[in-house]
Amino acid sequence: GTPGRLLDHVRRGTIDLKHVNKVVLDEADEMMKLGFIEDVELLLQEVASDRQFLLFSATMPDRVRGLAKAYMHAPEEITIKSDTVTLENIHQEIVDTREETKLDTLCEAINKYQPYLAMVFCSTKQRVHQVTMALAARGYLVDELHGDLTQVQRALVLKRFRTAKLQILVATDIAARGLDIEGVTHVINYALPRDTEAYIHRIGRTGRAGEKGAAITFVNARQYDQLRRI
Repeated sequence: GTPGRLLDHVRRGTIDLKHVNKVVLDEADEMMKLGFIEDVELLLQEVASDRQFLLFSATMPDRVRGLAKAYMHAPEEITIKSDTVTLENIHQEIVDTREETKLDTLCEAINKYQPYLAMVFCSTKQRVHQVTMALAARGYLVDELHGDLTQVQRALVLKRFRTAKLQILVATDIAARGLDIEGVTHVINYALPRDTEAYIHRIGRTGRAGEKGAAITFVNARQYDQLRRI
């Protein structure tokens, strides 16, 4: 469950956690960014005192380490790290864009590459919705994925995408985190990702299980310094 929903059940007395002796916190670094840390700490006070606590995180910022120190006894840290980022199967391309013609450029890219399944990443829920509506108006098989969707809506969208009832899925980083969808041939960064980690996460939605994929990143003149850092 999500921390907020679990805490709501605890407060209403619809869940009793006192016998829970195994606790897993997944995506711990993202939990910190989203401000769930206080809810997590309250939940940890509700579970059994002899619990086993497992904490998974792509990165280990100080706040994650602080949580481990506060709630773990002599924790064992296991780091899984490859020497290089495996991107050999992904063709990466940069497309220079201007804001006023960006949507036209996106349509040109879709028409040129004819993706089987494509994911288009935007930086905000509002932009995801705008791009989705604009593509739908132009006749593309498209839907949106972001944090405002209910779990039922999200599951329905993903089912339609997995079964190729949709050709294009427009999404935010948070909504698409951890998705593993077979058949994604193209990833388009409509908005430049905030950092290297986000870039690798996004383009890693394609080129999976030995298949080849393509990643297309839109940049404008002001973004080349950020692109070089990535």
